[in-house]
Amino acid sequence: MPEDSGVVLSWLTPSSNGGRTITDYTIEYRAEGGSWSVYADGTSITASATVTGLTDGTIYEFRVSAVNAMGTGSPSNVVSTLYTEFDITTDSDDILLNTLSISPRFTNFLVAPDNGRVTLSWNASQMEGQNATGYIVQYREHTGFWQNFLYWDSSSSIIITNLTNNVVYDFRIIPITDLVIDAVAEHGVGIPTSIHTANTTTMNIGVIVSSTGALANEGQVITEVIHYAVDEFNRYLEMHNRAWRLGIWIYNDDSSASGGLNGVSAFNDAGIKTVVGPATSASLDGAMEYIYDNNMLVMSYGSTAPTLAHDDTVFRTTIDDSNTAKVYAAALQHDGISHVISVIRDDVWGVALNDALRASLTNSSIVLDEIKYHPNTTEYDEVIEQIQHSLRPDSTTAVVVFSFEEIKDIVDTAMLHEPLSKIKWYHSDTDIDFILDNNTRREFMSVVNFTTITPIPPKNEINLKINQIVPNADLYSYAAYDAIQIIGKTFDELG
Repeated sequence: MPEDSGVVLSWLTPSSNGGRTITDYTIEYRAEGGSWSVYADGTSITASATVTGLTDGTIYEFRVSAVNAMGTGSPSNVVSTLYTEFDITTDSDDILLNTLSISPRFTNFLVAPDNGRVTLSWNASQMEGQNATGYIVQYREHTGFWQNFLYWDSSSSIIITNLTNNVVYDFRIIPITDLVIDAVAEHGVGIPTSIHTANTTTMNIGVIVSSTGALANEGQVITEVIHYAVDEFNRYLEMHNRAWRLGIWIYNDDSSASGGLNGVSAFNDAGIKTVVGPATSASLDGAMEYIYDNNMLVMSYGSTAPTLAHDDTVFRTTIDDSNTAKVYAAALQHDGISHVISVIRDDVWGVALNDALRASLTNSSIVLDEIKYHPNTTEYDEVIEQIQHSLRPDSTTAVVVFSFEEIKDIVDTAMLHEPLSKIKWYHSDTDIDFILDNNTRREFMSVVNFTTITPIPPKNEINLKINQIVPNADLYSYAAYDAIQIIGKTFDELG
């Protein structure tokens, strides 16, 4: 990643070290096509470094080799970037701009330019408008027309996707203060994903995603899909000679329950009444009253709690948990379970899912006990102790956990208690790969026949196309895509 102080490189530790511990990394660099030089960064086993002393406007190539007692290993693939120092300019409104140019021309190397996308990051304290509530990021093919990629978030980084490899792009970052937000809203600036002709207008909607926090991995995938959906929809408008384009403002809710309310209120203050998101039922629940009071239309791609389904202006594009609960009930009965201990994240999602499970078990002989924990809990000893006290020796018991990524800590605590390895465990829908990084945990999960209930979306043409662009897209990503398309086509039909 080019910075005013150098180029930041990062890389993956080699999967094999030949049985000897890595003691250093050798970093080599050169001007494109020149001779390799070793960068003198001292001895370090940190998988990142900043290369300084570079010449402005020069394309540099880099490669990295691991060093251990056996010697220096084979170099990595070569990566390249156009290094430019930050140029400080001023526009007609005296907004300080930072401009840099980089080229996403390589793959499989963890630096800021990547395959078809670029990660930008910056130091807010070095920019005018240090109290900015967000940033407008603009990009263009080198010397072409600027396009707006509005990122309404105070964290100083952003991923710009759908770029073309081997093309040099320019980027500039504009801090948003309250005054600038008013001006942006008045002039209808969003994220035009194609170059607009002079007579087109932009219809802006807000999007709430979880770019940071516990749901960040999924949130970043959803963000990529949303940008793809907007880009695709704007191509549709252009093809049909429409005089408007769809723009989006993105708000990061930091995976917090209060993020939904903060997001919709920020959008409403900027004059935006239509919102996609938030990501969770708890986040939506906290925003419902504000949505009603301010006549907003919201379409959530992640809220599944059946208790939030009302005849109102809040819509959802994903399945409701009353259906998921029926699958849990069928699985429990199929597995011969007679006693269930529900471990419930105590928010509107967890409670509603457990209530739906209880309703689905009404006509069965299964006994259901429940244990709740606060969403902010970080220690689970008390929860595990309650599970052990709830065990019934004369029953075939199973633990059903309705949680998010805290399942990792719950399992780690449970592993320390042998009785809990003798019962079956189930977990709510999630990608569990992230908890399989520990051999002891993996063994425990195998012993308890750890089972997840995951809704599987249909393999239709649209979903397959999305996965070609964003390989990790899943159920909620598809739901976010649908929300963008539904809102866009509704705007189009209403004229």
